[in-house]
Amino acid sequence: MYLSFIYAASNYLDRRALWDNLKKHKLVVKKDAWGLLGDFNVALKPSEYSEGCSKTPKGVEDFIECINCLEVEDLNSTGFQFTWNKTPTGSVGLLKKLDRVMSNLKFVSDYPMRHAVFKPYRISDHCPAVLNIPMSKMRWQPSFRFANFITEKEEFLPMVKEVWDENIEGFYMFKVCQKLKILKKHCRVLCNNYRGYGKRIQELRKNLESKQLEIDRNPYDYKVRNEHADILFKFNEACNDE
Repeated sequence: MYLSFIYAASNYLDRRALWDNLKKHKLVVKKDAWGLLGDFNVALKPSEYSEGCSKTPKGVEDFIECINCLEVEDLNSTGFQFTWNKTPTGSVGLLKKLDRVMSNLKFVSDYPMRHAVFKPYRISDHCPAVLNIPMSKMRWQPSFRFANFITEKEEFLPMVKEVWDENIEGFYMFKVCQKLKILKKHCRVLCNNYRGYGKRIQELRKNLESKQLEIDRNPYDYKVRNEHADILFKFNEACNDE
């Protein structure tokens, strides 16, 4: 992933250099995961001011144009809504949301458990912003594929019946989903039991050729013919499984 730590200037004209640099950095990031966090020194909308705002402050349009170009947005967050406080005079004080934790969609998809926390500012004028990523990048898991050939195995139906007879509490659709979830594990095990049949096929092929040679030499030996039929059945079954 890429992480950019932001400390924007207080003057909106000076901030434009930062916005331009971030746009150039997007050419480096390309389609990778990208997170941005820190003090952007500008609020996006009136609701991010504790006392509201009758007109759009200078520099907001520049910031909006920048994040639209970067294709980033705020991460889900908990804690303080207003992250900056102006030292109050008596009971008067102004609060704003100037600190943010933002990311692109790739970051969101790669780290689905990510979230931000804005903690109490205590003696500072800014809230500490913490980016939490409880899990590393999600590993790709292959989707479940049902192999039709296991339905022909004698242990398949008893296995399904055993799972379906389990007592699961809840609504009917929940029961069905849970039983199917359990059944998937058993189906994988059953399917894996028949993997690696390539070596078995080679062995059966040799036995089949040997028996056919015996039949060719002694066409009237019914014992050999029965053995041949048994091997042929196992060979076809193994080929089907493979």
